[in-house]
Amino acid sequence: VSQSRYVVATLKSPDDELSVQLLLDENAMLYYQLQKGSAPIISTSQLGLNSSLADFRSGLTFENATTESVSDTYHLLSGKKSSYLNHYNELKANFTKSGKSFQVVFRAYNEEIAFRYVINGTGSATISAEASECNPVTKEIMFAQTYSRDYKNVVEESNWNQLACLKYTSLPLLLKNAGNYILISEAAVNGTYSASKLMTNEANGAFVFQPEVAI
Repeated sequence: VSQSRYVVATLKSPDDELSVQLLLDENAMLYYQLQKGSAPIISTSQLGLNSSLADFRSGLTFENATTESVSDTYHLLSGKKSSYLNHYNELKANFTKSGKSFQVVFRAYNEEIAFRYVINGTGSATISAEASECNPVTKEIMFAQTYSRDYKNVVEESNWNQLACLKYTSLPLLLKNAGNYILISEAAVNGTYSASKLMTNEANGAFVFQPEVAI
């Protein structure tokens, strides 16, 4: 961990194989990193978003964090089986800025992680930008689409230099990382939040989620 960043919360998968750390730096900017066993998988990647209530990309004050283990089932009408086990550990990290509450929720499964943001309160708010990054430690081979609003382009093998020239690509994106395969995707694109495209940050080698429109 860099001396300019310190850990505020940690979450592990149910089998203890995956470990997520949340960190703040001297500007109170929020980051996460992921390890599998002792091997780093996703290096320090920024979190946060800009809203009409406050800019939650910096200046955050950490309040507290809670964790819980969840195990439930869900059902599908089609597929190999009708009932599926949904087992994960969940972290809720609470921050404030300018009197506004901001929560980051992480879920760790045995083979994946997910995160989302929660702005508590009443009334409406507009989200104009995200700082959300995913910075894999290595990027050996990638499979991605050239960006298209209708997702109709062919998925092709690529590399970081090619994607950096394109500036952005569509989700999902599959890449090989130090012997592991990582699928970067998004969920709950159901009309309550905009779909995103992946931008490339050549300065630090990270993928950055960019909402298509302000929400």
